[in-house]
Amino acid sequence: MSTVGINLVSFTPDKTGVAIPLQTANFATFSGYGEIAGRVDGTGLASASRAKRYPRATGKTYDSREISVVHRCTGRVHAAREALEAIYSPWLGPGTLLFEEGGTEKTAEVMPLGLSRHSENPATAGGDNGIYEGRWALLSGIYHSPEPTPMTPASVPGTMAVTNAGTVTSRRGSITLLANSDKAGGDGLTMRRRITIANTAPREMVDWPILLTPDGWDHGAEVTASRSLSSGDDVEVYVGGVRFPRWAADAAGHTWNDALTHVWTLLTMPPGRQWQVHAPIGAPDTALKLRDGADDLPAFPFYAVIEHTTPGTEIVLVTGYNADARTITVVRGRRDSTALSSASGTGGTDFVNMWWATGIVDLCWGRRTAGTPDYIDDRLRPLVLSSATAPTNTAWTFDELLEIDGGDASRVVPHAASWLWGDLADRGRERKTGEGDQYLRMVPKTVGSPATAIGLKYRAAGPAAGLPLVDRVLWRTPRQLTAAQLDWDASTLDGDAVSREGVLVVGYIDRDGNVCEEAEYDVNTSGGSGTHSFAFTSGALGLFARYKPYDPQAPGASENSLSMEPAANDGFVISGVEVTFGDAPLVVVAAVDHTCYQFGRPDDPATIANAEAETLRLYGPIVNVDEGLTLDLETHAITLDEDGQGRAHLSRGDWPGIPAGATNLTYAETDGVSVSMGAEVYDAWA
Repeated sequence: MSTVGINLVSFTPDKTGVAIPLQTANFATFSGYGEIAGRVDGTGLASASRAKRYPRATGKTYDSREISVVHRCTGRVHAAREALEAIYSPWLGPGTLLFEEGGTEKTAEVMPLGLSRHSENPATAGGDNGIYEGRWALLSGIYHSPEPTPMTPASVPGTMAVTNAGTVTSRRGSITLLANSDKAGGDGLTMRRRITIANTAPREMVDWPILLTPDGWDHGAEVTASRSLSSGDDVEVYVGGVRFPRWAADAAGHTWNDALTHVWTLLTMPPGRQWQVHAPIGAPDTALKLRDGADDLPAFPFYAVIEHTTPGTEIVLVTGYNADARTITVVRGRRDSTALSSASGTGGTDFVNMWWATGIVDLCWGRRTAGTPDYIDDRLRPLVLSSATAPTNTAWTFDELLEIDGGDASRVVPHAASWLWGDLADRGRERKTGEGDQYLRMVPKTVGSPATAIGLKYRAAGPAAGLPLVDRVLWRTPRQLTAAQLDWDASTLDGDAVSREGVLVVGYIDRDGNVCEEAEYDVNTSGGSGTHSFAFTSGALGLFARYKPYDPQAPGASENSLSMEPAANDGFVISGVEVTFGDAPLVVVAAVDHTCYQFGRPDDPATIANAEAETLRLYGPIVNVDEGLTLDLETHAITLDEDGQGRAHLSRGDWPGIPAGATNLTYAETDGVSVSMGAEVYDAWA
């Protein structure tokens, strides 16, 4: 029924997405002009709370508003009332009201609140004449067209004409950007290789060095083909769309412009998560059964790596989970991997492992106008990359262990995975104070800069500027060690029962955090120097070397013995540390490269602006050529065509609305070329 140009058509609950007609053979629904028409209010916080639509209410301060509608039964009253009561069920919640005004379809965000008899249908009348009144919460004072209007795409940088046939700025719609080619002339990134990483360790990694190209990358071929600079200055690493620092190893054959270049970065990854999937698995299978129920899965969709028994690894996109059937739904062969099969399980079992892939990495290059990168802090560069023996994700050799700033041992340069000083000594037993019975005044000792050997030396005067009191050198790792060794020199220490000075103690930190001492060394051991090979019983998470002063109170000490003071600079050093890891991450490097396009740069964003100077900045999302991204003006989401990955974190500024009438959107980008810009706009009224 139409009243003063208003015709209520249907209500579509958000929960079901199924439209419920408001004009049926059993009842008609109408609203007066003073209700849904003549709107002056906006989003109310109380209404938004009931509707659980806080993101749409953020920043709004308007009062809530209720409207009323009238239902008049035209058929059997009982059947009509039952149909109406279903509309007002609390289970349905908020949704979209479709109505016509002056021949134009519009939608409102509403939530049915309650149904009661109309004043013209009082219960005291002794019957039911079929007139009911419904109360609805109006969740927004802005109404939109039920469907968007597609705009004619335009080639940008430049402008695109857009139209909003409503009366107020529309903030519902979408903008699309499609890359038609790369940036010619080396003005931007042109090539991209996908790398996917799964942490297999039970501990999180924070800014930990990871080799992205374990089998080497032929950077030399890219240089020869004029696609990259011999210096590697154009090579960039992006993790989840964010640019990260990167370095090449110094080892011969593995640096820039080599055939087996090793590219490293620092990654922060949560603890590894593993699920076991029933075998056999066929290449076409998209529903995979888990051995055990999966609780608290990551938010869908997420990437995972399957370790097939063919052998081979495959990247899948996990999109859903059926808890009753214990089956996950996946999209096979993602990120340039191939859908493989597993006829049987791993190691004679019926299962293969599937790991959560949290390292979504792009190795990019081709911006041949690049200078020396100013976004990379080489103070973070892992010192292990300077070793003559190329480090890998399974083994490192430390030619350099630590670097101090300006000769000040209290200011250790924060290289990733660096050795450090430590102090756990009981300073209350220091004899130099006149009250203790041990000589503990050890300070840091370094050989070279960065230091190729580190240790401690005795200083009778105690600490000084740049020389803090310490009792050990130590190194910690989030990855489990299966083997390690180090060279030691304690030729100036004498801890026997006669000299009674002190000894070097080497040990490790086990996976439970216990400090385990393995051996004691001094001048009386192997002539004062040697190599110590650790004997881990259940792995380790760190190594240390400390000074242990003679203890006259220790069991077995002579009854009247006293500790003796070391000579100046007596102490120890360690060097040549080698470690082997047992829980290497799964690094899946694609075998193909893609021509790519980057919208803006991390330090020079592309912009999208409307005629009202609302400007959104894009800080470098990357897509393949002939692919693009979509910007949702209402939810402020940015999604790539590639698996719907989110990139809203690469944007800042004011999201541009579409003003009423005919206007333009302007896309600007330094060195931007051949981008197709499109839009779909919902008309908006107040």
